[in-house]
Amino acid sequence: MAPRRRSILKAVRLAVLTEAGYRCAVPTCRTILAIDLHHLVWVSDGGPDDASNLLALCPTCHALHHRGEIPREALLIWKRTLADRMAQVPATAQSARSVRDQLRVLYLHASPRSDGLDYLHSPQLVQELEGRGHILRFCWAVHAGPLVNDTAGVGRDLLTPEAVRDWNPDAFIFEGGLFVGVPKVPAALLDDLEAQGTVAVIEIPPYEYHGRKDEYDSFLKDRAIEVETAEHEPPSCRSLSGHYLVTPVGVLRQYSSLADDSLFEGVNSVVAASARPLRAWSKILLLGGDDVLVKAYGNRRIHGEPHPIYGVLVERNMRTEAVFLAHVLFDSPECPDNAKYIANLLEWMHRTRAASLAKGANAGSA
Repeated sequence: MAPRRRSILKAVRLAVLTEAGYRCAVPTCRTILAIDLHHLVWVSDGGPDDASNLLALCPTCHALHHRGEIPREALLIWKRTLADRMAQVPATAQSARSVRDQLRVLYLHASPRSDGLDYLHSPQLVQELEGRGHILRFCWAVHAGPLVNDTAGVGRDLLTPEAVRDWNPDAFIFEGGLFVGVPKVPAALLDDLEAQGTVAVIEIPPYEYHGRKDEYDSFLKDRAIEVETAEHEPPSCRSLSGHYLVTPVGVLRQYSSLADDSLFEGVNSVVAASARPLRAWSKILLLGGDDVLVKAYGNRRIHGEPHPIYGVLVERNMRTEAVFLAHVLFDSPECPDNAKYIANLLEWMHRTRAASLAKGANAGSA
């Protein structure tokens, strides 16, 4: 008689899912909608329910293994790779980081996986966030209901609004813009979660902005941000390959209104890229309203010097967001510090938002 299947402890399940980044452990799969826990030593062979004997697999890959199409040796290699990665997380990040500091980050990648293995444009940022102990889930968009004629299998890259609400992310990261025909995240859902404390890093590459200008202008106007189109001095900066703009950390410190040094920890410079020539950037500058904490793309008219800053941090109408009208969440030898800068910014935003909510709650109870 086969052993009766046991219920896996919640703490063990959390450890295994965290190890795998809340996605299937098969490197070419990365499904996140539904995850099983597979016993490397089967339950029927006396395998324990320890985290060391469990691997996160999607139902499809789980079934493929049991049909003999994914060998056990491959699963052991993938388990060892995940365990080795977790072992590289600094001890301080594992022991000193409290549950409140471990952020749940919903990462909306720019392309569906059906576009190819490079659908994730910023693996270095993902590695940086996971190395700090944060929990990431991945999707291409949040969408209610099945897709029609989904021959490319895009549906596996979608989450339902209910699933997102249940998971209650601390932060969103948007790669490559906000739209996939429709908003990647329904506006009402984004507003509701941000009102509860979720923060967002939003990357809007210039080519993406120009392709959906009216929709982005409405989105930015709602945040007291407008895109400057009048003639003015272009940014003065060093260029790489004609399409990169580099801002040294000294300039970021000088022109940022954020005095917290943790924002620049481990960062020497921040690099942004555009699919358009540098001369086009002179007409693609963000200007902030009264409630915008960090001005973007500073020029002499605003800051006295023509240095680009690359983004704005908005705290307005119960929102805390970093909006970049540039391609900054990318990996290249020329920008090793981008991942650290974005990770630092995300953590700073979450701390700031949590403190703001706590202050408001205390004022309401006084």
